[in-house]
Amino acid sequence: RSVFFGAAMPPRAAVTRLECNEGGSSKFWQITVNGSSTDITFGKIGTDGQTQTKDHGSPAAAQKFAEKQVEGKQKKGYAAPGGRAPKAGAKASAKAVAKAPAKAAAKAKAGAKAKAAPRTAAKRAAGDVDDEEPAAKRSRVSADLGLPDLKKLPV
Repeated sequence: RSVFFGAAMPPRAAVTRLECNEGGSSKFWQITVNGSSTDITFGKIGTDGQTQTKDHGSPAAAQKFAEKQVEGKQKKGYAAPGGRAPKAGAKASAKAVAKAPAKAAAKAKAGAKAKAAPRTAAKRAAGDVDDEEPAAKRSRVSADLGLPDLKKLPV
């Protein structure tokens, strides 16, 4: 502890500041551990931002909370000022991990369509494919069922 004019000075607060400049954004996020409480300040770089204070009951709980929050922000692409966010291959972000199953399903669907195209061409050549326009098909089906043509009904 430092002594300032005979009085003990409180320990310095631990401050961690992270910035995100991905995708045209320019944001900062900062957490300060003050004993058993934390202050989180966030906003656009160049502004004062907003601050939220939370009491954790003990300095150990406050420190653990801060470490968990910092880790979460780093996964989202935040890095120390002047530093860079992790490279694409380094660690997948939470968003990328969430999108992975959807991307895989889209690729599988596209592959299935590509495989189906030659079979459809073969069926079309054999006359097994229904190439009738949807509007014409609706009119033909309506007539087959004895229903009036919707285009001829008064409005």
